[in-house]
Formats: sequence, structure tokens, C-alpha cells
Amino acid sequence: MLACAQGDVAALTAMLACDARATTDSGGKARAARNVLHGADALARFFIGVAKKSDAAGLGVLVCELNGWPAAVLSRDGGVESVVILETDGARVFAVSVISNPDKLRAVTLSRRTAAC
Repeated sequence: MLACAQGDVAALTAMLACDARATTDSGGKARAARNVLHGADALARFFIGVAKKSDAAGLGVLVCELNGWPAAVLSRDGGVESVVILETDGARVFAVSVISNPDKLRAVTLSRRTAAC
């Protein structure tokens, strides 16, 4: 997340597999990419661009595990805005799923220690 916030394309690309892919699901109710993104450089530039356009003030980030993968639950004012799930082999991230569809996010609950689906 720090690499995104700092706009460090090289650092973010180094964390991603060359053939990494990203999907976004907003259900048409939030901003999201229309197509699957492919390649480390494309993903790095996309996520850095999103970070630059986002208002980080008041954004909460809860790092947790969802569906067996490392994840971050992004919240604001007590409500979940998005969930980012990273599929990784422990060395590099090979898939990123961003869920911003409010209908799907209803299943995510927040507490100080955990997030659960």
C-alpha cells in the first residue's frame, strides 16, 4: 500500500508476478475498471493512479485474511468501501480482486481485530 501511496511503480511492479491479473467488481454501483487488467506494469500503474485520485482522509485499512488469502478491508465512517484480496505464492502477487459492490460487501463485518465474510 505504501508503494501505491508513494507512486513507486518499480517497487509495486517488483511485488507482482509478470503475468499478474486484476479484477474489479462494483456491480455498476461504484467506480471500477471495466476489463480485467493483465501484467505487472499495467496493474502497478492502475493502482497508483487510483491511489492518486482517492481521498485517503478518514480511510481505514484493516489487514486480514479472506477466503484464505491476504486481504485489506478499506472502510470510511464505519462502513466498508472496498475489499482487496491478494492471491500470492508468498513471493509475488499473481492476482488482485477488488470488490466494491455494496451488495457483496454487506457480508463483510469489521471489528478491531478481524474482518469476516
